[in-house]
Amino acid sequence: MAISCPAAAPVSGGTFTSEITIDVGSQPLGAYTLIMIFDPTVVAMNGLTGGMTDEFSGTPIANSADFPTGRVRLSAFNSSSLDVPTGVVSVATMTFDVTGAPGTSTDLGIEIQTVADTNGAPIPAGGVGCTVMVIAPGSHTLRGRIRYYTAGRPVPGAIVTVRRGMENLSEGSDAMGDYSFFGLTSADTIVEPRKNGDLRNAISVLDSTWCLQKALNLRSFTQRQELAGDVTGNGRVSVLDATLILRFRLGLITQFPITQACGIDWLFDPEPAVASNQSVVQPATSGGACAHGQIRLEPLVDSAQDQDFSAVLLGDVTGNWQASASGAGGSFSSQTPLAHEGIRLGNPVAGRRVGTLSVFINAPQPMHAFEIQLGYDPTRFRIRNVRTRRAARGALITWSDSGDGVLRIAAAAPRPIDATGPTLAVRFQALRAIRGRAAMWVEQLKRY
Repeated sequence: MAISCPAAAPVSGGTFTSEITIDVGSQPLGAYTLIMIFDPTVVAMNGLTGGMTDEFSGTPIANSADFPTGRVRLSAFNSSSLDVPTGVVSVATMTFDVTGAPGTSTDLGIEIQTVADTNGAPIPAGGVGCTVMVIAPGSHTLRGRIRYYTAGRPVPGAIVTVRRGMENLSEGSDAMGDYSFFGLTSADTIVEPRKNGDLRNAISVLDSTWCLQKALNLRSFTQRQELAGDVTGNGRVSVLDATLILRFRLGLITQFPITQACGIDWLFDPEPAVASNQSVVQPATSGGACAHGQIRLEPLVDSAQDQDFSAVLLGDVTGNWQASASGAGGSFSSQTPLAHEGIRLGNPVAGRRVGTLSVFINAPQPMHAFEIQLGYDPTRFRIRNVRTRRAARGALITWSDSGDGVLRIAAAAPRPIDATGPTLAVRFQALRAIRGRAAMWVEQLKRY
């Protein structure tokens, strides 16, 4: 159940309407009872009508004496059909007078008492309210949303700065990616978001593979994927970008060159609704320049809604950054020795204290990249290097050895890796006698 707030902040002395909707899914809505909650010193309810959905278009049952109190109980039932309405149902529309002074605000909240289908069975529902901010006559509201460049996922925590001459206003995007500025006077206005960190493990070996394929003309990128993949900041996606992403994944570097040069982990591409006196600046990083995405309203002369941006995390060309805390890339963690389907370690072969262990990786479908974590006994081994064998010829490879028994390897290839022979060779120095495979084991395998 949700209530809408006006798109533009209402002015003191004005009026606005709010609609209540209930998302009932596939269950037909039969009846509801709720309490509408608001601050009566800021807004005064002066009218109530039914919703836009036919079965609930009649005026809900309410006591008009409650309108000035800030708690109004509404009820209605469906007497038209046992089968509809389903989905999002519009059930009521309220009219409010704005009585508060500029700068005051109130939440419009919903306390749900009953939501039932046409058979009387309860329908689970939660209430989603909104906030009304009162502004002075002649002032303006600026709103927008920040979404990820794939699938439109909301991006919270971006710092949106509005520059107006010598005045800078800043606000973080909320959990839905929304930002709002109220009470703005007419002036030249520049909107610019920035964000650092919050990678959520989105950058993976597969991103390196896609960049490698792009560099060799085996894959095409959108303009925003080009922005994400150019981690060197030289204006194009190259094998070097693929290598740097691979090294970043294993923790061999902690920042990309573009991050060091521009101080950013994210780029923001403006995609605003049309507004008066509007222009945009596209993000760009080539040639050592660091142009941040901007929306310019020069001047802002009216409220501007939907001044949106698409957010791009540098390095994430696959677009798998998630709005939840767990990213799609996964992470390594220390585990007890396990047997992993699809990977096999050969017997260590040592001669004069220097030996080789072959790694065989099989895949049920074409594989372009992989990450492996191997555990080993540091009292027996000292890792010297890791190189590709016949099956992974032509792949980019990088590895990281902690020196205390954890070896991490990542590889990316532009074409499928052959699974018919040895994939890797781990060269080691034997510190004491090697017997069988017990001195090295597989802790984790990820295939892409």
